[in-house]
Amino acid sequence: MPYTSQTKTRHIQTAPNQAIHLKFREPLPERVTIGNLVYHVRPNTLPVMRCTRCLLFGHGNIFCNGCAHCRKCSGFHDNDGCIREDHCLFCGPGHCPTSKQCPACL
Repeated sequence: MPYTSQTKTRHIQTAPNQAIHLKFREPLPERVTIGNLVYHVRPNTLPVMRCTRCLLFGHGNIFCNGCAHCRKCSGFHDNDGCIREDHCLFCGPGHCPTSKQCPACL
């Protein structure tokens, strides 16, 4: 049976799986044995939140107070029909700010 929790803004549902959340004081081991089961260990990393309006990290577009940026050239205009060259808000020319190859996104 899936676990359901309720927050003020939405319902969050998760599917049952065999994941276990553990905290370690030392560096992460390769695997952990609990009872007769062996579990491989990997870090639990959450995706970084990025605003689709101002293109900055750490918040979503619902809570954005910044100016909107074009997703192609980083200019202060709507990205519909932008004909300018790709220009990253963080790195400069060469790729658009939403590129997966941007060092700021890695």
